[in-house]
Amino acid sequence: MIRIEHLKYLEILLENEAKIGRLRDAACAVVTKAGTEYEFYLGKAQRSTIYRIFSMTKPFVAAGIYLLLERGEIALTQKLSEFYPFFRNPTVWTDHKICPAHREVRLMDLMHMVSGIAYPGDGTYSGEYMQKKISALTQAYEGGNEVDSESVLRAFADTPLIFQPGEQWHYGASADILGSVIEKVSRMDLAEFFGRELLEPLNMKNSGFWVAKDSRPNLADIYTRNTGALEKIDRDLERKLKLRDPCKRPPFLAGGSGLYSTLSDYAQFVRMLLGKGEYKGRRVLGKSSIMGMASAALREEQRKSIYFDGLEGYSYGNLMRHLTSVPVSGGIGTAGEFGWDGLLGNDFFVSIEEGVGFIFMQQIAEGADYTLRRKMRQIVYGALER
Repeated sequence: MIRIEHLKYLEILLENEAKIGRLRDAACAVVTKAGTEYEFYLGKAQRSTIYRIFSMTKPFVAAGIYLLLERGEIALTQKLSEFYPFFRNPTVWTDHKICPAHREVRLMDLMHMVSGIAYPGDGTYSGEYMQKKISALTQAYEGGNEVDSESVLRAFADTPLIFQPGEQWHYGASADILGSVIEKVSRMDLAEFFGRELLEPLNMKNSGFWVAKDSRPNLADIYTRNTGALEKIDRDLERKLKLRDPCKRPPFLAGGSGLYSTLSDYAQFVRMLLGKGEYKGRRVLGKSSIMGMASAALREEQRKSIYFDGLEGYSYGNLMRHLTSVPVSGGIGTAGEFGWDGLLGNDFFVSIEEGVGFIFMQQIAEGADYTLRRKMRQIVYGALER
């Protein structure tokens, strides 16, 4: 049971953030498996507002992988090279030189971000190496040349790993590669697979890898705090954020960051997770698949290498964070909660034990305000009644 009257504190909190110039056009929702119990829209935000959700795309890839698992089409212990042979014989950047890896990358390494695969431009040697290759592909595409998914994957494969597979945790392009594995196995591109297997069954009509032209006015503005007060981003910042034409199909369907969605659409995905794979009486994913997605997967030595702010008390697995120690997290909550966020500060979490989920949407270039995020989370947990 949820005390709806207690959730008014969310409105108070967000409106106060807006008054001091910290927030604009944000939205949030509290969800159970029965539906959306509460939602609030700030400023110009409304139910039709479309947000760039960036890494909140990753849980859809995790769901897609589990769909293939429960159909017997893949096993997480399989090597990545079984699907894309050019990932065979990986190398590692170690001791200021490139050396052969001890073993190949497996699907489970990708699912738990222990593959050693970098993100372009992430500050590591491998990330900068990868960025040069991706920048060359981007220039080729902008120059009118054809760039396909395999070109991007080969850029990933040609880049040395940051560390030996399975050795540490590092946030990289693993989800993008898993998206391509889904394409290979399903014989569908990721837009078609997501549409057929997830978006359509969940009635997520305003979500996808691009925005319909007649829906472009619904796309949320992006703001920056660079000047102290919130202002719309300029062209330079657009380029730094690597924003693309939202109405144009991208050459690479990025499973790690490519989706657009609305608050109400994403609430349907959360509702399915809370229903342990069931949505409005229809089975979308198996119960065991959802419980797998809801599980942390890192060994202790891997967990110690997590370097993100806001993940104190959390482990990681299946492309999401997992709350393992409430006291260490610095707030109130329930162990077993899981979720993830996006580049511009969007966030969601789900507690199957408590039967509640929460989604927050914002579009701010500097990303998450972790203090605000903790405050919202505490309000949601404070509204629970047993």
